[in-house]
Amino acid sequence: MKPYRYKDKIIVNPLMRGGIVPDDVQKRLFEEGWAEVGYSVCFDCIEGRSGLITKPGIKSFLGDVAAFYGGDAAEHTFGCRGAQFSVMNTIRERMTDEKTSE
Repeated sequence: MKPYRYKDKIIVNPLMRGGIVPDDVQKRLFEEGWAEVGYSVCFDCIEGRSGLITKPGIKSFLGDVAAFYGGDAAEHTFGCRGAQFSVMNTIRERMTDEKTSE
């Protein structure tokens, strides 16, 4: 699978312009074999969570993402709707916890 390209950039998510990544990230994508993986990584996910996969280094990559944003952990979702659901569900749970503790 060849990565999508725009001029000299690799586009991680071809649907959005924001998916263009810097040169150092492009280098890492190729060095670690990410550009060749595509969706096949989902078929190799024995653990049931792709964030636990170490080859390619999804687990360590998510650690780098967390460090970049100053967090303890990072998880990816399978699309925008999944991310929205996770955020709204967490807010709902916290609001429910606050109401029951009053």
